[in-house]
Amino acid sequence: MTAQRRSMDPITLENILILRYNKDLWDAGTVELIRQEEEKERAAEKERKRLEDVAAKRARLTVSADGDRDDISSTDTPDSTD
Repeated sequence: MTAQRRSMDPITLENILILRYNKDLWDAGTVELIRQEEEKERAAEKERKRLEDVAAKRARLTVSADGDRDDISSTDTPDSTD
């Protein structure tokens, strides 16, 4: 076993062996397509987390001084009871 293969993560080695065994089922275009899909998924997850952070920050900002939580939607629209 080569030094490179000895230091390789077992999952990586397994993936390489599977790809080599099934090389007639994929090509560089397939690999690129999968890579792009995974990149889009990572970007969507990052955006979802960002939106969650914004919502959490907004929720903290709507807490009144006495500790009661105001309805978030009521901060966006004028109060019709005035």
